[in-house]
Amino acid sequence: MVAGDVIKTFRFRKETLTLKTTTGCTKGYVLYYDTDGFNHATQTLVKADLAKAWKFYVATATVVAPEAGQSTADALAEGVIEISKVVGALKKGQRVGVTSTAGKVGALAKPDACVSYVEAVLQANLDALSYEVGEVYADAASGDDAAKVILKH
Repeated sequence: MVAGDVIKTFRFRKETLTLKTTTGCTKGYVLYYDTDGFNHATQTLVKADLAKAWKFYVATATVVAPEAGQSTADALAEGVIEISKVVGALKKGQRVGVTSTAGKVGALAKPDACVSYVEAVLQANLDALSYEVGEVYADAASGDDAAKVILKH
């Protein structure tokens, strides 16, 4: 199996999404709404749009970026799917979230309460909760390119 392959079909829901203008997507990458359509998710993209808090989807096919206009892509909204990941081992049951690497997930860092009230630090910890994509379905080694994930719904 490879990133983007559906693993289980319980609570399975697939949708067709409109991609951001002149943007394509890669199979197995996490998608998030970006201005006028969906794009590979990053923490920066999610943080920039927390007021709307869009749902995460995972592309089930690679779509080549058009020179003009918008493409559509099939994506999983609910179910278990292999998602491309950054380096690092993941254990079954562990929470994963979007990273600074476009479209890829990694271990979700636990928010940490700061010793004194520092608004920026508190806000960063609250923002981290918004990065959660789902829960690891089966262990993934550090060198694996993808992890099986139960999408958060």
